[in-house]
Amino acid sequence: MLEALVAITLLGLAASISFPAASAAIEAARVRAAVGEARDFLLGAQRFADRHRQAVLVRIDPPRGRMTAHSADGEWTRLLAFDPRFPIDAPERPHEAVLRPGAALPPLELALLS
Repeated sequence: MLEALVAITLLGLAASISFPAASAAIEAARVRAAVGEARDFLLGAQRFADRHRQAVLVRIDPPRGRMTAHSADGEWTRLLAFDPRFPIDAPERPHEAVLRPGAALPPLELALLS
């Protein structure tokens, strides 16, 4: 019985020591996933603009924690809502960019807080 108590105590100590590192790794993975989603969202909007030969308006909305994309004719719309744990680090006003067919992505800066 005493050996089991010592083993449980050692496991608890090891878990308490490794918990901060594991939590940081999980948080970093979530941030990387959110950044990847934003990148894929923008690349998808640019692909649509190129394929359909029409401009796409991308709007970054920090207060709502989301990005939207709308085609020039209004028939194509996409929404990317970020996890509320990662608010967008930007002024409280929306940012807009126009993705033009055949052009490179405009320089956009998006920072997520964690």
